[in-house]
Amino acid sequence: MNSRTLSRILPALVLGVFAGAVAAQQPAPGTKPAAPPAPAAPAAPAKVTPAKVSPGAPARGSELVGQKIVDASDKKLGKVEDIVVQDSGEVTAVVERESGGLVCVPMSALQPKLKKQDADKEGTPTAEVEDFLFTADAAQLAAAATITNAEAVDATALDRCREYFAGKTAASRTEPAAKPQEGKGTDKPAAMTSVTKPWCVKKLVGTNLKDSAGEGLGEVKDVAVDLGRGQVAYVVISTGGVMGVGDKLHGVALGRLIRTADGKDLALPMTKDSLKALKGFDIDHLPMTPDISVGATGDLVTPSSTDSNS
Repeated sequence: MNSRTLSRILPALVLGVFAGAVAAQQPAPGTKPAAPPAPAAPAAPAKVTPAKVSPGAPARGSELVGQKIVDASDKKLGKVEDIVVQDSGEVTAVVERESGGLVCVPMSALQPKLKKQDADKEGTPTAEVEDFLFTADAAQLAAAATITNAEAVDATALDRCREYFAGKTAASRTEPAAKPQEGKGTDKPAAMTSVTKPWCVKKLVGTNLKDSAGEGLGEVKDVAVDLGRGQVAYVVISTGGVMGVGDKLHGVALGRLIRTADGKDLALPMTKDSLKALKGFDIDHLPMTPDISVGATGDLVTPSSTDSNS
């Protein structure tokens, strides 16, 4: 075969191969062409559930007052008007709703959003809250029974608040037994009577503190709140200073403070000298536990001691 014949056959072969490839891609007669694949649907965003906050240090109760409360969409539902604490350590927020009215809300329904802080050489910084996320049903907050003010809250009201947000019905509630009259059936001095009425943080802070001899010892500086547990860690007392200068801060269990008979001051069954040997701590670095405690006999107990009397 000469080159002239090959030049005529080669283009015909190339065209035949190309036509065969095109025909292979065409549907057979009587069949419908295949539909193009549908585009993949975008993946739904994962639902993120905020983790329960467990800070390394408590927060100052006085700085929780005024913090706003928001829902999952960051809509403001209200703000913390006051913090009510009980001798048992339970903490309840008195909330002023955006729709109006004061209501009690358990701290378990308020998840704190903490500010980012850098730890320094002095220890873990005191926890600071940006705002609270309301984790319960917003309809519950809107329908909650209102109260007149924080000081009107008693133990019965707090029990009803806790049961309401837990979803219990009124029929399942049991009224507490009548409280014994103060001054009867107790061996405590009449001048210093323990009370079970809850404490309002706004009123508690700044209260004068007396020692076991009835002399001025200092004042209540703040309340340390364990946000992870939703309980009071201890009461911060300020002692030994003059006009706020040179004072030392100590933490004492709330149940060890006694309200005086006139209800204006608090008493701690300790002497000034018994506090001088203690180091104390800084308000910006609150420890998780109190640095002092008082046994049932009135003796001073430090964390390194065994409190067999309490």
